[in-house]
Amino acid sequence: MGVIRPLRKFVFLAAWLYGASQGVSSGQTRVVPQLKEDIAVGIVKDVREFHQGGCELLRTTDKYASERYVFLSNFEGSAVMNLNGRDTKLMLIRETKAKGDLKERDRSSAWYRAGAVEVRVDYTVSGFCPPDHESCEVIYYNATVVVSRQGVQKTVLAHGLCGS
Repeated sequence: MGVIRPLRKFVFLAAWLYGASQGVSSGQTRVVPQLKEDIAVGIVKDVREFHQGGCELLRTTDKYASERYVFLSNFEGSAVMNLNGRDTKLMLIRETKAKGDLKERDRSSAWYRAGAVEVRVDYTVSGFCPPDHESCEVIYYNATVVVSRQGVQKTVLAHGLCGS
């Protein structure tokens, strides 16, 4: 009991000094700016719209067979990511592509938007279909996905494929 009273006085004094340093006198209330919410990138729940061709990206720790996609896009300029527990549809706003025939380590980027959310995907070619596999029409990529909203950014390292 003897330690708690001085501790209470210390906490009150520290709070009062902090308020004074912030220009708040006793009896005033100060509006504290709300902290910006972190961005959680999850696994896309509804993948039906994105199985006709496009890009499929998984976290680097996931295997292709897992189908645990963090980013899906189609050839019509739509994409989807699971952000803060909800599948969020994104629209392509611009892209850059490597010129000429693609080779390993070529880079490209695509920018998407949904309201205040912006997503940039930076692709690096990591591989191609085996030459003797005629029905294979995909290119393998390593990717960096950067999600931004109101000054908060989240970066996800991914790998996957694009094609049909």
